[in-house]
Amino acid sequence: MIDADPDDFDQSKDDFGQEPETVTDAELSPWELRKAQILAEFKDWLDQLDDEPEDDEGDTPEATGLYQVHAEIAALRQELKVQSRNAKSSADKLESLAAELHGSLQDKPDFDGLISDLKRQVPQARRDAALPVIHELLPLIEGLQRSQETLAKIELPFLLTNTRKEQLRRELREPLAILASKAAESLSRLQIQSLARPGASFDASTMRAVATSSGSGQTAGNISEILRQGYSWRGEVIHTAEVKVEK
Repeated sequence: MIDADPDDFDQSKDDFGQEPETVTDAELSPWELRKAQILAEFKDWLDQLDDEPEDDEGDTPEATGLYQVHAEIAALRQELKVQSRNAKSSADKLESLAAELHGSLQDKPDFDGLISDLKRQVPQARRDAALPVIHELLPLIEGLQRSQETLAKIELPFLLTNTRKEQLRRELREPLAILASKAAESLSRLQIQSLARPGASFDASTMRAVATSSGSGQTAGNISEILRQGYSWRGEVIHTAEVKVEK
């Protein structure tokens, strides 16, 4: 291919570098007009050729298309491999979870045994809840009993008539009697039992002899007086009785 300089075909100058005289198309012959047209088309083609980038050898559109197809196929194969590995990993995880769930079901707690344990703990729980109430209630009952004993021994003013004295004693006894009745109901409801009884035999496992007496009319070794009542709750001694024993 022969390189041509576009300036060689510049018709604006003559061979001597001087501006040619302006010639109109009417003054040119048909052959000269055709020649000028060919030269102008050739000049335009050269200008376009300079603007286009040169392709690498062998890099034809057909070769480029095949390369792209091959690259896409390789990328697709790689993606399929990755997806296969991910699917296998997910399957392994599901299998592991299934095995763990199966093991959990096999190792489920013994609900029957758990219920049995809870049933065994119920009595202890009831005891722990009841004992604080009982320990608060018993001193109140003892105080009520002492009040009744004190009222029975009190001497009212001698200036009062016997009728008035009896009326006052009744007015004092009745509220205490009502309280004593309610206290007895509470003891029965809580299954609390008294331990000592006048005339009963002395029991060292539930009573404590703090004094002795003689001439009380009781048999020797029996209780002559209760100084402080004792109580048991469901067979358990919660207050030891303090008594006098006839000798």
